[in-house]
Amino acid sequence: MHPVMCELLARNPQARRGVGAAPEAVNAAEAALGISLPEVVRALFEDLGYAGLPVGRGLGQESYGKDTYGLGDGVPRELDLVRNTLSERSDVEPRMPTTLVPLVSNGCGDHYCVDLRSPSADPPVVFWDHELGSDQQPAVVSETFSGWLLGGMGP
Repeated sequence: MHPVMCELLARNPQARRGVGAAPEAVNAAEAALGISLPEVVRALFEDLGYAGLPVGRGLGQESYGKDTYGLGDGVPRELDLVRNTLSERSDVEPRMPTTLVPLVSNGCGDHYCVDLRSPSADPPVVFWDHELGSDQQPAVVSETFSGWLLGGMGP
């Protein structure tokens, strides 16, 4: 298991997760999306499938959390990375650029995305705001994917 995923689980033993995706499934997702994922991002999908982290308590003291999109067995349909990414690129306005891969929806049409414009092995995470145009410059919320993931998947 990738060290970042080990650290994520050590910090969040209650995290929801899948069973992980076979490398062939990640390769197929990359081909379907026309992208190449950096190793640390691939590790999320290969090691965990997806990750769900608790973020607090609601009024009734029930816990709630954020779930990443994912790949592989055990990933709920609504969290399927390929389905959601293709939808954001073709079904909604503004169309998400192919250089962004959505990781988490905020439930209001916006997404935290890994920014593949960066050549970094640990690329930044940006915020795609669906109310801004397709020419927007998404705000950087974390300089690295691993920092964003280990920091609770938020701004």
